[in-house]
Amino acid sequence: MAEEMREETRENLQQLTDISYEVKKNEQISLESQKIENVKKIQSHITQTYIEIMKIISQEDETIMGHLPCKFAIAGMGSLARCEITPYSDFEHIILQEEGAQENKESFEEVLEHFHWR
Repeated sequence: MAEEMREETRENLQQLTDISYEVKKNEQISLESQKIENVKKIQSHITQTYIEIMKIISQEDETIMGHLPCKFAIAGMGSLARCEITPYSDFEHIILQEEGAQENKESFEEVLEHFHWR
């Protein structure tokens, strides 16, 4: 998925046209606005692809690791959280556990062991 997204991004960026400074001012403003919108769409696609990749990885983890000992969420940080991620960015993230998961002495070791291997 990452390679496909990178190739799509390359193709989409190549389709962006340079704006001639020989055009009239109001036409230049219109072309610049259109280019900005196209870049925003490309950026949104990159962000959504990274989110989908992490969902797939999380689902695969659950398949491999088995039953989850508590509720949790994976949250993107850094450039992903700001929607500024690039096709070659790393994925900074945190795992948030259900509130009180660490306080349940009966399941604490299971929770610790499960998330230790993530």
